[in-house]
Amino acid sequence: LHWTPVDSVTIRGVYSRSLGGVSFDESVRLEPTQLGGFNQSFRNFIPQSLAGSVSAPKSEVIGAAIEWRPGSDTKLELQGEILRTDVNRTIGVFDFLPPTMPGDPPPHTVVSSTKENLEYEERRLSFTINQLLANEWSLGAQYRLTDSRLERRLPSLPSAFQTRVEKALLHEIGLFVNYEHESGFFGRAESRWFIQDNSELADENMVQLNLFAGFRFARRRFEATIGLLNVTGQNYRLNPVTPYRDLPRERVLMTRLQFNF
Repeated sequence: LHWTPVDSVTIRGVYSRSLGGVSFDESVRLEPTQLGGFNQSFRNFIPQSLAGSVSAPKSEVIGAAIEWRPGSDTKLELQGEILRTDVNRTIGVFDFLPPTMPGDPPPHTVVSSTKENLEYEERRLSFTINQLLANEWSLGAQYRLTDSRLERRLPSLPSAFQTRVEKALLHEIGLFVNYEHESGFFGRAESRWFIQDNSELADENMVQLNLFAGFRFARRRFEATIGLLNVTGQNYRLNPVTPYRDLPRERVLMTRLQFNF
């Protein structure tokens, strides 16, 4: 759904269901990467650091957003998403076989397998504001709330060990300031504040600051950028059950050359 009831307001919505691939199929796409402005280019919703690579996940996406432009220099957006996935798979285990009768061999283990059911749900709500201050200056802010829950079930185990639940709530606050000169010089400063509430692990609270400067040639055919990431050198221990972009764990100097043709 993409509806513009008035010139300054746009309403977007999406609902999709899909079945993921197996092995090589995870890297091949037939459907578009976006629907209604919502990202669809997920390999899978479940973080691989928690469950590894999964095969044939059943996925569902529900999203809605409203954009408002009160003026030509201002844009506000409120967006919400629900991501769900369900995976049934077989995992390898070792069965422990103790002796049951006199004369049986000593305790030993044998290779076996068991069923595992994974259910993941992620709910996200974000608010973004962008403001053009002048021809050369712009700034913006974003608040994002992510609530994630991963449930693992091993139906073959005794009931006391069948289910394990991991969940966390992540608050993310971002601020940025951009400067672009007509000669091609540009600069950017951005900060991101992460506050995470965990059900089992310790809570986390950290801030990272990034600085960038560079130059663009006419028509942006060539761009050179130098940046300092994580200026304060702050490390973090975020729970991966709530997704976040890859963040440097120490101070990092980066350079980038980009050619467009």
